[in-house]
Amino acid sequence: MEDNNAKDDVEKSGGFGGENGCFSLCTEQVEEAISDVERTMSITRTYQQPPRRKVEEYPAVQTLLLAYQSLGVVYGDLGTSPVNSDEDMTYYSRGSSLRTRTRKFLETSPTAQNFLTILVLLGTCMVIGDGALTPATCVLSALQGIQSRSSKITQDHVVWISVVLLIALFAFQHCGTSKVGFSFSPIMLLWFVSNVSIGTYNIIKYHPSILKAVSPHYIVKFFSRNTKTAWDLLGAVFLSITGAEAMFADLGHFNKRAIQLGFSFVVYPALILTYAGETAYLVKHPEKISDAYYSSLPDPVYWPMFVISTLAAVVASQSMISASFSIVKQSLALGCFPRVNIIHTSSQHEGQVYSPEINYILMILTVGLVVGFKGGVELANAYGKATSG
Repeated sequence: MEDNNAKDDVEKSGGFGGENGCFSLCTEQVEEAISDVERTMSITRTYQQPPRRKVEEYPAVQTLLLAYQSLGVVYGDLGTSPVNSDEDMTYYSRGSSLRTRTRKFLETSPTAQNFLTILVLLGTCMVIGDGALTPATCVLSALQGIQSRSSKITQDHVVWISVVLLIALFAFQHCGTSKVGFSFSPIMLLWFVSNVSIGTYNIIKYHPSILKAVSPHYIVKFFSRNTKTAWDLLGAVFLSITGAEAMFADLGHFNKRAIQLGFSFVVYPALILTYAGETAYLVKHPEKISDAYYSSLPDPVYWPMFVISTLAAVVASQSMISASFSIVKQSLALGCFPRVNIIHTSSQHEGQVYSPEINYILMILTVGLVVGFKGGVELANAYGKATSG
């Protein structure tokens, strides 16, 4: 009898705990709490960095070897930009207050999560698109230089020679990053050495004081004098840094120190001297601005440099092809890309990957772009948009 009375009291009070209902939760509140937890866990799993593994230490000889290989994989596109004419890690340091606040904001804001996801996917699409546009643009740009020496060579000849070279390039991808790097790096090293020699020659011959342009205060003076025109011309400047995006996408193929060494001691000095040499030549011959690179070559070395630049242009395509493989692998890990085969081509470096499906899709798209646009203005505009994006 007493049990029945106690049961009635519980039912009238809405649950255990009397009238205050301390131990009762409505179904809607429980579901909402579970939904919040699942959303927080989802964003945490998606964007949280994996547990830090012990940083692998590479011997000095191996680091130098990787730096040499990076010339043929990472810096091909950036190194051939003349023809196409330390990041602050405080945020990621342990215990950073900015990192804590940003992470808390992302975990509690569905709008920020959706915006970030859309932004990342858009950038991924542009990198993959660049993987098709870069080979088409680089190879066509290099081969078009031959038309300035022979009127018998038409644009159709250039297009079909480009198609043959591009098919051979994509067919070589299954060999893996290491073999590709060893094969292509000598070409890029020869390219950089040749450009340094020619650039130095042009600087001495035409305008030695051009090296003052390295000072950043000249860009400030340029903008103060030209205002709107300077902003319009800034778009063309992006062509001088095409390939910089591959440095980040290709980081998994090589260690950080190797990429730093390759850029600091080979790529950057070579580019500075190459552009300075072109500019020194244009000071004396401003009418040659539409074909500055090939026009600035001394006659005795024109044909050797044409061969080297064509080979370098083929190598230039490698950086964005490798970057496409890497970014697809990362997208697959986040569940943001259809399932494709990812083949690890190295037993020593986890980031060196190859995807047959992505490789042949890029090959078809690249050949289609070359045959369809034939090196027209539309192809250059699309390349510029993908690069600046």
